[in-house]
Amino acid sequence: MIQTEEEGKIKEIYIVGTYGDPSGDIEIACYWKNGIRFDLPLPPKAVNSSASTINYFNGSIYIGGHYSTDSLGFDTILCYWKDGVRTDIILPYGEAVSFPCSIFIIDNSIYFIANYIYNDKSIAFYWKDGVKTDLIVDTYHTSANAAFVYEDSVYILGQYHDNQGISKPCYWKDGIKTDLPTEQDHTSTNAGVISNGSIYITGTDQYDNGISFVQDSCYWINGVKTNLTSVYSSSSAILVYNSSIYITGVYLVDDILYACYWKDGVRTILPTPTGTEHSATSAIVESEGSIYITGYYINNNNFYACYWKDGVRTDLVSGIITMDILIK
Repeated sequence: MIQTEEEGKIKEIYIVGTYGDPSGDIEIACYWKNGIRFDLPLPPKAVNSSASTINYFNGSIYIGGHYSTDSLGFDTILCYWKDGVRTDIILPYGEAVSFPCSIFIIDNSIYFIANYIYNDKSIAFYWKDGVKTDLIVDTYHTSANAAFVYEDSVYILGQYHDNQGISKPCYWKDGIKTDLPTEQDHTSTNAGVISNGSIYITGTDQYDNGISFVQDSCYWINGVKTNLTSVYSSSSAILVYNSSIYITGVYLVDDILYACYWKDGVRTILPTPTGTEHSATSAIVESEGSIYITGYYINNNNFYACYWKDGVRTDLVSGIITMDILIK
């Protein structure tokens, strides 16, 4: 726990994700509060599950996630937990295809953002107090990857693509789409934030460089695109703090993916144990001047959930993957 000297109060760190059962065959949704793991209640029929997003409102903790009732994950049910009590999101038609990417509350209304498939078409949607609204772009497939709230407006970040797979990055503000410029045929958005009236969005380009299919991180400020790096990389989250832009992600060197972040375009590797085969990041937040980044690493073929505070790693008990963080 973190002691705040100025206010004399204890900060609590909530991290959501998954851990593995002793057999190693089942993933279970959970959260860690100050490093102590708590299971999220599931029905007896649940096989695999995950918690992927967290928020706080009016004294309650909201966690979005999903569970599957078959080992292959074909029967996926979206859900959220309010203070540990689960509510299932039952789609009237179609099939859920991804983790929920965000949950938040505005004026006591619960917003839940995710994606589903119907008639072989992927559709991004948001769920407000039990009413589903699709994000449609003509006949294109749509996907939502992240969302945030600013001045009671809902921003949903994603992309739309045709049957040839050409994808265009965009965001929806209160349901109205804005395209983001890109020079590539395949670009996605991954996270966003508004700071001092400017909208910052991070994303990933994918393209053929003539030798292989690669991907590179990028970001937009008020729609102006900047490419982060020329090596294989992807981004996961963005934060603006003290006028600096922090973008978390991974980059590839010698067939190994390294967890990292860029501060104003300068990349820093996040430390992992010797022998780590792969590492990645998922979320970033600032609290009292410290930067927290969640992620995981693989060592000796085992997954380890963790977070970094100002670059110092802390492993989470029995964790496999972390997805989101809340400090309050």
